[in-house]
Parts: sequence; C-alpha cells; structure tokens
Amino acid sequence: MLFSDSHLGPGLAWCNDGRLIYSLQERSPNQGDFNIWSVRIDEHNGHLTGNPMRITSEPGGIGAISVSTDRKRLAFVRQTLQRDVYLVDLLANGMRLGTPRLLTLDERQDFPYDWMPDSKAVLFTSDRDGPYHIFRQGIDQGAPELVVGGDEDLTIARLNPDRSWLIYLIMPKLGETSTIVRMMRVPLNGGPPQSVLEGPGINNQQCARSPSTLCLFSEIGASGVKMFSFDPTDGSSREISLPPLPGTSGFPYDWTLSPDGKMLARTAKLSTEKDPTIRLFSFENGGEQKIALPAWAGVTSIDWAADGKSL
Repeated sequence: MLFSDSHLGPGLAWCNDGRLIYSLQERSPNQGDFNIWSVRIDEHNGHLTGNPMRITSEPGGIGAISVSTDRKRLAFVRQTLQRDVYLVDLLANGMRLGTPRLLTLDERQDFPYDWMPDSKAVLFTSDRDGPYHIFRQGIDQGAPELVVGGDEDLTIARLNPDRSWLIYLIMPKLGETSTIVRMMRVPLNGGPPQSVLEGPGINNQQCARSPSTLCLFSEIGASGVKMFSFDPTDGSSREISLPPLPGTSGFPYDWTLSPDGKMLARTAKLSTEKDPTIRLFSFENGGEQKIALPAWAGVTSIDWAADGKSL
C-alpha cells in the first residue's frame, strides 16, 4: 500500500523517474472537479518520498493521464459534464416535443425526479450548495427553493401515492465502506424528515399513484438486482420474484412502475442481446410481454407517460 485517499480519481501514470502522477477529487463544494497531483516513490523500498505536489488547478473531471517517454510532457483528458433540467411541451398527444427551455440557470449538477402535485414545480437534486440536496423550482421561477438539506448526499426524490410525502434516499458518504442506503420521507407541507427503511445497495425507489398503494425499491448486490415492495408509512418490505432479464449478466437495469401500479417496465442497461428490449411485467396476472426495439443502439432510461398507456 502506497497511500489511501477516498478522493482518488481514475487517472494514473507512473513515470520512469519514480514519480507517480494521479488525479484527485476536489473537496466540497467543488466535488465535481478533479486535478492532477504527483508524488515520488522510492523504488528500493516502495515508500513515498516527499509531499504530494499539485500540477493542475482547473474545473472538470480527469479521464486519462499519459506521460511522454522523455518525461517532459504530460497529456490528459479533461471532461466537463453539465447536467441541467429542461422543460418541454408535449405535443400531438405526447408523440412530439416542443422547443426545450432551460429551467436550472446554473453550472451545477441537476437531476430531475418528479413534479409537485399541482404540476407547477419540478423536484430535483442538485449539488449547488455542496452535497446533493433536494430542491423545487416553479416552471416560471428563475431560482429554486431548498426542500431538504443537510450534510449528506440525497437522491431519487419522488412522491408517495397520495402525493403528501416526499420519499428520498440518503447515500453513503464518500470514503465509507458501508453500502447501506437509508430511505427517508418528509411531508410536502413541511416538517422534519422521518426514517422509512434502510438496506444495502438501494439504488432506486418509486410509488404508483392513488388509489394504488404500491411502492417499489431495488437493491444492487453481488448476485444482481433484487426488487422489493414497501410501505412508506411503516417501512415494511417484501421481495418480489420477477423473471430474469436475459443477457444482463448481473448488470443493473433500469425500471419504472406504471402510474396505476399494475405494470413494471424493465430494460437492461448493459445487455448481450442483439437488440435492446423493454419487458413489461403484470402484477395482476404475473405475465410478461416484450417490446423489441430493433436496430436501436441501446436504452438506458425509461419512464411511463402520465396516462400509463405508453413508455
């Protein structure tokens, strides 16, 4: 072991003069940025010598590092990702999109998950004040309002069936060895957060809409993905047995619950099948049907239309 740091990035190069070049993630609130550092290694005993030295100081991620043979030049890939929330009108009964309009006017990472019950504001997570927190922003507002904050990373913010609670996940902190994810709920009209349940590798949760009471969450483990139904009021849960997705080789898949809670749609994010497919599982009769998407390069994100009649 040379050294350990939970902020180490993917870039790495070993110079033939004994220097180790590596990428390191910046601290909050700049955790989306990585920069290059170097440290010398004593090749006789394998120990570090001297203090690490910063080489770059710029925004963005580091994708790869390469050092020239004469050790005079360093090449690297600088990646800058900008995730934003856009609004777009659905035209022709949802078969055509209008002109997209940018909602989040900032340079942070924003991920939309749900709408407020009146359909006049969007719920999304953002790292604009450090950790990922939950915000809501009206469709005609220029800035968002904080819904849930704190010093932890929050994600997957969705509403319960009767649209009175916001349910979300608290992810393990960077550098923690634990994979336990906590599921929380908070009243939409204000109040303190409450614990619902926790489990290893929870990566998604979603509820149908009233009068259905069905809520689901998924866990990623060594054996693949497991699905569970749960009660957001008392935290009780039960594993659901589903037909396996062919060609997934244990890789995670994306899923979405129909608004009426009768159907589950799934698609493998990494599949060995020739053409991607979406598989629909019926909770009413246990049957499954397949929607083939021939000649498509891949499908990684799916959701139901509001009327539950299309994907």
